Amino acid sequence: MTRLSNVIPFPGAEKDKTYLLLISPESIPHLCLIHGGLYYSLTYRGCENAKNFAEYLSFLVRAKRKMLFVEVDRTEQNPWAVFTKYDKLAGSALTCLQPIKETIFEKSQANFVFELIQELQNANRIKQVYHMNMEPDFKDRDFFSLREYSKEAIFTYIEALNDKHTKK
Repeated sequence: MTRLSNVIPFPGAEKDKTYLLLISPESIPHLCLIHGGLYYSLTYRGCENAKNFAEYLSFLVRAKRKMLFVEVDRTEQNPWAVFTKYDKLAGSALTCLQPIKETIFEKSQANFVFELIQELQNANRIKQVYHMNMEPDFKDRDFFSLREYSKEAIFTYIEALNDKHTKK
């Protein structure tokens, strides 16, 4: 089980830092990359490429979403160039992890965020981990253990989101 230690409250995104954002980390998290004050995300609706992070964060806070911010030491690729290659999540091979690992850790063999974080830890690429809207989860501790899940669970979840979105 991947464990993130020394997790502290999120003080706000700094424009000169890069973060891997896990939204709803207690379940199957959605992943975003925050770089230069902009966010990048591949969703079932489409690709969010270089969008204003402050606006998105306001939405996430209003929605009371739990969030973990993993500050990484650098990107290896330009996020814009990587994310423009993608349209949206579809089929049974692509997850929101793919463009993120291409951007921050090209040699990653991870199939899940809990594996990517382990690779980043092993390579000493994580600078700090922060949380937001997770105060009860950190009441008596300063660590968070990521839940493990299967590829089937991810694609079932993505399919359910796609079905919900097409019925609207």
